[in-house]
Amino acid sequence: MRPLVGLLLFGTLTLAQDQGERPVFRSGVNLVRLDVRVVDGSGRPITDLRQDEIQVTEGSAARPVVLFQRVAGSGRSYAELAQRTIASDVSTNQGAPQGQLYVLVFDQDHIRSGGELPVRLAAETFLRTRVRPQDRVAIFGLPGPGPVQPFTANMAFARQQLERVRGGLVRRANGAVTEMTESDAFEILRGNDLVLTRYTSVESTAVTSTGGGVGNDVSRRAAEDPAVLRRLIRENAQSIAARADAESRQFLQSLADLLRSFRGIDGRKTVLLFSEGFYGDNVARDLEDVAAAAAETYSVVYAFDLNKRANTLEASTVSDDANDTLNRL
Repeated sequence: MRPLVGLLLFGTLTLAQDQGERPVFRSGVNLVRLDVRVVDGSGRPITDLRQDEIQVTEGSAARPVVLFQRVAGSGRSYAELAQRTIASDVSTNQGAPQGQLYVLVFDQDHIRSGGELPVRLAAETFLRTRVRPQDRVAIFGLPGPGPVQPFTANMAFARQQLERVRGGLVRRANGAVTEMTESDAFEILRGNDLVLTRYTSVESTAVTSTGGGVGNDVSRRAAEDPAVLRRLIRENAQSIAARADAESRQFLQSLADLLRSFRGIDGRKTVLLFSEGFYGDNVARDLEDVAAAAAETYSVVYAFDLNKRANTLEASTVSDDANDTLNRL
């Protein structure tokens, strides 16, 4: 049984006065709930924690704790607690289920093709070792096709849904002029002249082009007018980045819609997002919509970094993969 501590933080009141005009009093109160599990060095729950032993800081500023409450699960299954609550002659909410609501979301277009197996294993381990009997889990793969499992307390059935998780990410993309990584495409559009120069040399365009006769044409035009070639490479990068942005927007819209579907479900939703990340250059409004949907439905999103690190990569792929990882949210 793990203790769950609820904290409410109280925002400050502010006073503003415009010079030469009537004073205007502006005030605001922000309450933020934090769910905290506290264990000792051996992993056992600490059950006698006091409010004065909790300190919350934001940057360097301390935030007051307005409400401190310990919530302890009963250790019984969701079905047992529900039966105890409603089966007696007199209905009662004493002993009502207080489990966590977990939502596992797989960003399938941003999980490397062939890399879904370790992702499934990580999710399966979480379901097997971290989810308690009174908790409920929902599993979704976005965009579909993929797992579509509403909240359930049947962990065996939930684990079976993980077999439907797929990976569709391909980091190199074909353009009208040449193929390039999505990372290089975004770097070119950000004004990285070093990356652009790599693609405007005669040798690189002849080697990397996948358009048959296009490569010879590009090489010829590079010798005749380098400015024309630079424009063609930028347009090539623009088309690749536009496709990547469309995939990102599709996922973010699906995620926002999914979160808003939880409006009628009481309780805090812990959303576990599995993704290798995407480029955030042009999707700021879509990200804000996801944040708004999470706030509307009392959902908190935790993103798992699925990217390989440099020390696990082959020497020949370290540079491209490392740069791609840094570029992705």
